[in-house]
Amino acid sequence: MVDWQRIWNDDKKISCFSPLRATLFFLSLFYRLIVNLRNWLYNKQLISSVRLPCPVISVGNITVGGTGKTPCVIMLSQMLQAAGYRPAVISRGYGGKSAQKINIVSDGRKILLDSETAGDEPLLIAQLLPGVPVITGAKR
Repeated sequence: MVDWQRIWNDDKKISCFSPLRATLFFLSLFYRLIVNLRNWLYNKQLISSVRLPCPVISVGNITVGGTGKTPCVIMLSQMLQAAGYRPAVISRGYGGKSAQKINIVSDGRKILLDSETAGDEPLLIAQLLPGVPVITGAKR
C-alpha cells in the first residue's frame, strides 16, 4: 500500500508525526484560514453576493472532476421533481464553446443547444431531466 492509502485507512504503522501528516495538517490550517477569511469578507459585505428569491442547493467541492457531482445533481433534481418542486440546474458549462454570458441548454421542454456549445455535462443533465430547465454561465 502506498503512504496515502495507509493514512486514509488509518494504518497504525504510520506514525502520527510522519512528515506527510505534518505537511497535510499545516496545509489544512492554511486552507481553513483562507476559507475563514473569505467567509468574513462575505459577512462584512466586502465581497458581493446575490440573494435569489428561491432556495438554492449548491453541489460542488474543491475537486475538479470525477467525484460524482453530475449524478448527484441529477438525483437531487429527480427527487425534488418527485416531491412536487420545480428545480432548475445552473452550471458553469465547462467545455462549452459559447461566447454568451448565459446559455439556455434546455427550457425544460426542449433541448436548445448541443454539447459543443453547452458542454457535455449540461447536455447530459438536460437529456436525463425532462421538465427541468438547464442553464449555463461562467458566473452562475
